[in-house]
Amino acid sequence: MEYLPSDTAVQVLEVKLVSGTTNELSTISIYPNPVKNLLNIQCPCFKGYKQVTVSLYHINGVMLKSTTTDRRFGSELSINMSNYQQGMYIVNIVFDESNLIYKVFKE
Repeated sequence: MEYLPSDTAVQVLEVKLVSGTTNELSTISIYPNPVKNLLNIQCPCFKGYKQVTVSLYHINGVMLKSTTTDRRFGSELSINMSNYQQGMYIVNIVFDESNLIYKVFKE
């Protein structure tokens, strides 16, 4: 697996979808990946839903954080990952009838 060098300028990378069903998948961006501190989740499609739940799991399946928020008027969420160890993590995004799962790497 290749990772960006730590001195690389900030880059926005689309994260490969592991699973999920929605017509708006192409509008979701999770960046930066790999992440050092703050992971940003951006999707204009969030504005149309009452609640969005974002959960962070360690690759071993342990839930580390989960938050449900009213996103009717916003399109971006952030997760502070500065206190987590280097490694692979799973971000699960649930809104409406969609359950989206993404892999992210913490450097």
